[in-house]
Amino acid sequence: MAVRSKGDAEQLRRLARALYFSNETIEWFLASSSAAQLRAVSDLIGYEMDVRERNKRSRLYRMYMSTQ
Repeated sequence: MAVRSKGDAEQLRRLARALYFSNETIEWFLASSSAAQLRAVSDLIGYEMDVRERNKRSRLYRMYMSTQ
């Protein structure tokens, strides 16, 4: 396993929990991943969360506009 920062691991834990990954799954991934894999998955989860937030705002706006 490659050396990686605690900050990278903590960021992945926070992001993964936001998507309801279990702590067991997060720890399994952290135990077997390289630093590059950790960053890639963190970027993937972060992007997914951004997409969900944009979609949510769009959906809420459409709902609001349909009531006007």
